[in-house]
Amino acid sequence: MLKKKTLKFIRKSLIIVVLILISTSCNSLQDLSKNEITTGSIVFEGEGNNWKAVYTFDAERYQKYKGNYFTIINIGNEKTDLKDIYIELTSDTINMQGIVGDMDTKEFINEDGFQEITFVVGTVNENTYAEDKYKLLIKFNNKEDILTLEKKEDGE
Repeated sequence: MLKKKTLKFIRKSLIIVVLILISTSCNSLQDLSKNEITTGSIVFEGEGNNWKAVYTFDAERYQKYKGNYFTIINIGNEKTDLKDIYIELTSDTINMQGIVGDMDTKEFINEDGFQEITFVVGTVNENTYAEDKYKLLIKFNNKEDILTLEKKEDGE
C-alpha cells in the first residue's frame, strides 16, 4: 500500500516538474524573441483622432547619421502652423519633446490632401526592438492627441 502511494506521489511530482519545465521553456523562448535588436529597417505607426505618425528606424542610417525619420500627418480638418505644434515622444528609456517649428522639417500637402511634416529624431532608444512601443503626445491649437506607435505589420 505504501508503495502505491509513493509511486502516485512520484508520478504526480514528475508531471508537475515537466509542466513547469515546459512553461519555463516557452517563456524563455518568448523572451529571446523580444531581445532581438533590430539590425535592418522597421516602421512604427500610430493614429489618433487628428494625427497619424510614422517612425522609421533604419539601423544603417542611424549608425551613419545618428538619426532617423519621423513623420506626422495632420488627418484633422485644420492645417496647423509648425510653431503651434508641440510634441512629446516617450519610450521605455527616453522622453523627447519640442516645438516642431523649431526643428529642421519638410512640410507639404500629401496626395490625400493632408498636411505632412517630416523631421529627423536622434536616439529614441539605445537599442530598437520590433516589440518596442512609443507614446506620442501632440499638442496643437489648444487641443491634444495621444498616439501609440507600434511595429507596422507586413502587408499593412
